[in-house]
Amino acid sequence: MAGQTTRPWPATLPAAEARFEGAVLTGSLLTVFGDADGHGVHAFLALLHAPHPACGQLLELVVPAHPRLSGATACAAAGRAGRALLNGFPAGPASAALRASLPRPDFAGTDSLTALALPIRLVIDAVVQVPPDGIAIAGALFDPMRLVARVGLRRGDVLTPLDRKVWAELPRPVEATAERGAGPDTSGFIAHAIPPSGPPPDCLEIETRDGDIGHLPLPPPQPGASLSVIQQFLAVPRQPLARMAAVMTHTIGPIARGLNRARLAQRPASRRTEYGPPPAAPARSLIIPLHGRLDFMAMQLALFSARPDPGAEIIYVLDDPQLWNEAERQAQSCIVRFGLPFSLIDLGANLGYAPANNAGIAAARGHHLCLLNSDVFPAGNQGLAWLATLCGT
Repeated sequence: MAGQTTRPWPATLPAAEARFEGAVLTGSLLTVFGDADGHGVHAFLALLHAPHPACGQLLELVVPAHPRLSGATACAAAGRAGRALLNGFPAGPASAALRASLPRPDFAGTDSLTALALPIRLVIDAVVQVPPDGIAIAGALFDPMRLVARVGLRRGDVLTPLDRKVWAELPRPVEATAERGAGPDTSGFIAHAIPPSGPPPDCLEIETRDGDIGHLPLPPPQPGASLSVIQQFLAVPRQPLARMAAVMTHTIGPIARGLNRARLAQRPASRRTEYGPPPAAPARSLIIPLHGRLDFMAMQLALFSARPDPGAEIIYVLDDPQLWNEAERQAQSCIVRFGLPFSLIDLGANLGYAPANNAGIAAARGHHLCLLNSDVFPAGNQGLAWLATLCGT
């Protein structure tokens, strides 16, 4: 039980009596914390024996008066003792409210977890912004003695809990430190959280089973709405079957969904370059996304040029902006060697196969559209004659 009183009783009293509608419970007034705000109000924490929890509404709490004030009030040890006590109780709204009433150390802007000198190691590798309002954290938590009771994201007085039951687990080697009892390996993790709106969290907060609290500064979240970042999150090792549904539902799924939606919403500046004179009024548009293997473009154009189709426009869509310089060189070489006009569109970002096709469709002028992979080639010497037949024109 936690509450407030206007009298600063000593930290330990012989007995306390709580009178409910249906029972009278006895116990101990564990501690009374000092007047932190200077308003004459002191917080207290009491432990009561409750063989029958359903005893109705609390009527009054009676504690014996005592003339002596304790010098141990409002100390960090009292909050630590209260948290250690609560760790033995089931989690729920009541224990959360009690925990919130306890004094705790504030985040001082530096690593206070190491200063606890416990066999706990926390490493933060990356913090990624997950639109619209979440973050993903990749790192490692080494806790060989299972001392960690809870982990959360702290910003001022607001704590956003991180549920370790739904973390994605990753193998993660770390250096052994004999003085801290660390072994050669640790468990990596990926976590997802949605903090309250406003500035990002300041730190990761670790609470141990003994009530100690340590903080580790959190780097500012970085944007991650790119295909490569999404692929890294999706490449997590297979999770234990008992945890797989929870991990995918609460961690990997929301991260991938949020990043991919933001990626698809991007509208990078694209550019279109014509190589050779385009057909004035094409009846057919051939759209070919390019990613990775740029040599396929030269192979296709060489085969297409065997029998050109004057009524068709060829549109290549580059879905990898890092290859633009090489793609330009390839395109210049192809128009000189084969003389078959075509267009090259640079998306400015790696958006994926479907968005690349959509960009080609938006730029196409033909009445008929043909979507073709870059690794598909005409058989024999038919060149582009197959396209008119396919379109029925």
